Order: sequence, then C-alpha cells, then structure tokens
Amino acid sequence: MREVKDYVISDKIPYYVHCQYAIIHEKLLSEGCNSLLNLHLNASLFSIQTYARNTDMTEFKTNEWESTLLGYKSREEYLGFELKKKEFSSFDEGINYLKNCIKDNRLIAVGGSSYQLPYSYDYHNSNYFNGYPRLGGISNHWMIVCGISDNKVKVRDTTPRNYMGWIDLSDFKNFWMGDKNIPELKSVKGIDELLCFGYIDLIINKKLSKVEVKDISFKVLKTIVHEYLCGKSIRFNEYYIHHGKKAFQSILNDLLIISGDINGQDKIGKIAYVIDQMRFSRYFLRDFLEDFKKLYEDPFYELYEDISCIIKRLDKVSYVLFIEIKRKRELKTYIDSVIQELAQILNMEICFYEKAYLLLEDILLLEK
Repeated sequence: MREVKDYVISDKIPYYVHCQYAIIHEKLLSEGCNSLLNLHLNASLFSIQTYARNTDMTEFKTNEWESTLLGYKSREEYLGFELKKKEFSSFDEGINYLKNCIKDNRLIAVGGSSYQLPYSYDYHNSNYFNGYPRLGGISNHWMIVCGISDNKVKVRDTTPRNYMGWIDLSDFKNFWMGDKNIPELKSVKGIDELLCFGYIDLIINKKLSKVEVKDISFKVLKTIVHEYLCGKSIRFNEYYIHHGKKAFQSILNDLLIISGDINGQDKIGKIAYVIDQMRFSRYFLRDFLEDFKKLYEDPFYELYEDISCIIKRLDKVSYVLFIEIKRKRELKTYIDSVIQELAQILNMEICFYEKAYLLLEDILLLEK
C-alpha cells in the first residue's frame, strides 16, 4: 500500500466549482507552485455574465464558456502551464502508470463517471440520466489518485462531496471506464468523445512567483470589469450572445416581450433557468474578491460586500420566480414585479462595476 506523502488538501471546495479546476489547483500546489483556485476560474473569465438566445426566441441559455468568444487566451497560457488529456489503451496499462506515479510521490488526475463512485450522490442513481448532460456539456468527472494497493485506490474528489478515501479497485475501474460505457447513455450525442481510462498530463512551463500571481490577479479583475461595462454582443450561428451588462439588459428586454406574448408562459421557465444559472458567474467573482479582501485588504472589503448584497437579492428573486412558475400562476400576476426587481439589481450591478473600474483604473487588461 503506497500513498503520496505530505499531500495537503484545500479547504472545502464550493459545489459550483468544476472538478477539473479544483484538482488542477491542488496538483499545482503539490508541485510547489503558487496557485489560487479562484484565479483559475476567473482567468477563464467565468465571471463575465453571458446570455444567449436564438433569433426566433425559442431557446435561451447561459454558458460561461462562451466568454472565450471575446478573444482572450486560455487560463493555462496566463498561468504558465499546459493540460493534455490522454487515455490508456487498457486498465492494466493505466494501473501500472498510477503505481509508478505514486511510487515517485506524484498525484495523478484521472477522469471517469461519478455514477460509478460509491460515495457519490450520483452512485447508481437513475436521476443521473435525467437532463443529461448537465450544465457545461458532456464531460468526464475528474479527481486525483493519491494512493494505491493491490485491491484499493485512494482518491481525492473535490466536488461536490470534498471526499478523500479508499475505494475498491473494481469500483475504480467502473469509474475510470467513464460515461461512454454506461448502457443508458450509449445513444447520447457526443458520448463517444469522452475518455476511457483517461488522465491529465500537467506540464508546468513556469512557476509563478507570488508577485506574478498578484499581477495577473489584478489584470484578470480589471478585464472582467472592463468587459462587463463594454457589454459586447456577438452573433454566433443562430444565437445572439450578449456579455456583461448587455446580458442582463437583454434578459430584461426579452422578459418585457414575453410578458405580452400569448406563449409567454411556455418561455418564462427557460429564462428563469438562465437567471438561476447566471448566479454562478457572480459567485465566482464574489469568491475572487474574497481572496482580494484577504490578501490585498482595502478597498476590496467594500467591493466584496457590494457584490454579496447583489447576489442575495438575485438569489431571492430567482427563488420567487421558480415558486411562481411551479404554482402555475398566470404570468401577468407576477412578471411586472420580477422585471422591476431585476432592473433594480442591474442598476446596483452597474454602479458596482463602475466603482471597481475607478479603483482599477491604472491596471492593464489581460493580453489577447
């Protein structure tokens, strides 16, 4: 039985953080790098709000990955590393590789299916297939292998359970075969693109100093603020994709149109889901500002409190909207009050970003 020595895990990872970002952060720390989890998420520009709808207003969505359309580099380029996803030809080949890594005291990131993990909420849960794939599209579930014996594997799974412990080798094999080998998912479009016995090869090109991490953090924050206030709109295939303040302004405009639409009752649920999912971009920014508050102190205390207040109001209106929809009340009985509250939140948010822009006036943007 071998384990990686001196592996210090992070504090509890929020449920809304994608597993790959959390484990890469922990692996970088284990390699002696300076790394901030919230910098990874924000360097990917996940805090820039996005809203997309098709031209005939039948489909509405938000997807943080669409911020890549703004033309910035990948977070890996900014933070000095590369990720290469690979797979082994067989389970035995993969196990031998894991054993050698553990022998050399190295962590390994592996991808598979949470449906096959005994400690997971998804374990053999029929609800796993409902609405598959989830937000973010078809993807492997990623975790870290940090120990191995003849019949067990020790894993570190950051989200959503923040789990570290031993699982049977047979369960690990089922996990590592991935969603593409689950019969109920065979017909899902794109499922064959998932890895079987997959892993991430992390290549560190440069270990950033604390000063460099701080410099990049400020550039990332300035870029997020800049793009919010610019509010760009992009036509992509049949969708109009709005960024920053334009995203929320467009939602308000569409809600006004829907409020007078005879089919509005059918569309409101889709927009309600978008509003709910857009909360996460604000969570990522709030958590990033919490790092600033701890590391760089004033004046980020006030910005952190401002965004927290905005989030509380948006959480509340999102909850109320879902309750009204669930009760199947007529749209006209509640839509005006929802629009009014969202408009107030938008005004608060614009003031917040304008204040942040003044504080960051002398900071450069990320290079494209």
